[in-house]
Amino acid sequence: MSEIEPSVKLETDQEQSYLTNKWSRTVSQPALITLMTTALFAAILNVIHSFSPNPIWLWLIPLVFIVALEGVYTTIWLAHPQRRILDRTAYHLSELFVLLLITRLYTWALSGEWPQLALAADYLKYPWRLILDIPFIIGALLVVMAWFRARAVSETFTRLDIDEAEVNYYTQEVHQREMGNKPVMTFRGDLAAAFFQHWVWGGMVAAVCVALASVDIPSVTTVSFPFGFSRLQLPASLLLSVIIYFVAGMALVSQARLATLNARWLHDGMQKSPRVERSWLRFGVILVIVLAVVAAFLPLGSTFAVGRLLEALILGAAAVASFISFLVILITSLFLSLFFRQGTPPAPVTPEPLPTLIPTATPIPAATAPPAADDTTTILLSSMFWALALFGAVTALSFYLRGRGVRPSTQTVRLLWASLRGWLRELWQGVAEQADEVRLAVRQRLQQEKKTGEKKEGKRPFRFIRINGLTPRQQIRYFYLSTVKRASSRGVEREESETPLEFMADLQENWPEASEELDALTDAFLQARYGRHSLSQEDVQRVKKRWQSVKGALKKQPYK
Repeated sequence: MSEIEPSVKLETDQEQSYLTNKWSRTVSQPALITLMTTALFAAILNVIHSFSPNPIWLWLIPLVFIVALEGVYTTIWLAHPQRRILDRTAYHLSELFVLLLITRLYTWALSGEWPQLALAADYLKYPWRLILDIPFIIGALLVVMAWFRARAVSETFTRLDIDEAEVNYYTQEVHQREMGNKPVMTFRGDLAAAFFQHWVWGGMVAAVCVALASVDIPSVTTVSFPFGFSRLQLPASLLLSVIIYFVAGMALVSQARLATLNARWLHDGMQKSPRVERSWLRFGVILVIVLAVVAAFLPLGSTFAVGRLLEALILGAAAVASFISFLVILITSLFLSLFFRQGTPPAPVTPEPLPTLIPTATPIPAATAPPAADDTTTILLSSMFWALALFGAVTALSFYLRGRGVRPSTQTVRLLWASLRGWLRELWQGVAEQADEVRLAVRQRLQQEKKTGEKKEGKRPFRFIRINGLTPRQQIRYFYLSTVKRASSRGVEREESETPLEFMADLQENWPEASEELDALTDAFLQARYGRHSLSQEDVQRVKKRWQSVKGALKKQPYK
């Protein structure tokens, strides 16, 4: 027994050495794929920011990182054998819908331009106004592209992995293998080459982004020959994105090459030591770190120290060459001037003036107003859009949650509905109680103010008014108001909606003998109340005589 156990343990270790390291598959590879994808699209966002300096473009980078990470881990999660029966197309569509919804909310939060409640009717009638803005369109496009790219790279490494069924089949003796159990052949060399091309094409996009971001945009519109525009220093975020992209890509190329060699060794029946993978990973990390340090000092856009040094050397050599060529041209021109005499330049020929053309006005066709949109058609289209949008949202969210293991049952929905109804009932009762309290408080306050006003009117003291202490305008107003009060005591009251002229007619009907005085007193009051000219004491004395005559007439009983 002691001789068999070591051999069994050796065979088990040998089989496990071909399998992809669990830590690499679940931690390092997803992190590298996410960083590589995020770095590429961060470079694109930096270029957009250089053309349109809006901070919202750089704040889209965290969203791209989260989307890429979600795409990578979703691919790993779907690769599990328990999820082979899952409809992946429907799941990916629902996943994409959720990501677009998150992007819409995220761009609203960044710009601060949330939908306004006052425009709810317009949104229902024209729903496309909720999505037709530049940050969301560009953000959604980049998010979808990042999600597809991260998922494609993750699927490549999923296919590069060696599973247990493949190890169990190829570690058996040749005569013990059954053809029915043979795994499907995976051409890992082609997959690794395809990923390498994928990475190189992305590097070309990053290089183009570096070239575009270094261009001074205002100088492009002023140059008269190609490549005459000036260049700017590259932003640190763009350089960091480019370095991360190439470093993470080289690390993934190393991982793909290791997976290809593992499969070849397994199929050829070669013995593999577990130390090979550890050494490969260790030397790969060291090489990547060295390359990252070297890349930081490359003369990229004359930003780092080595770049500035090389730029200074090139500019110095160009200056020396220009000075030497200037001296050669100067000496040559002076030497040739000894043999050739400079002639008198010919008189300039004045061209004949061109005939003046009288412009003729081009008749402008009458503008025809566009046909008004049919409201019924617009409402039908918007209703269909919102119905499809709600149906798609509910379907996508339910399918996405069911795929993740969240299965809401009928009982759960009923409990949630009962809880919601209870909460709404309590809310309505609270609002009704508060409304009753406010109504009661207002009623008590009005009653209290009414009682207080009655008490004040009953106890109002007699006020003696010294007429000579008032201004001329105030005296005339006093004469008229005292007449109104005296007439009301005689039974002729002035209505609230009645004007002074209308009330004067009432007074003239009841005291016709004072008709002229009432007319003069009313005119004087209107001038004192609404006029802007100054009044003198002579005006006051004249109105006072009229007032005394009216006051004497009001002592009699009214005519009617």
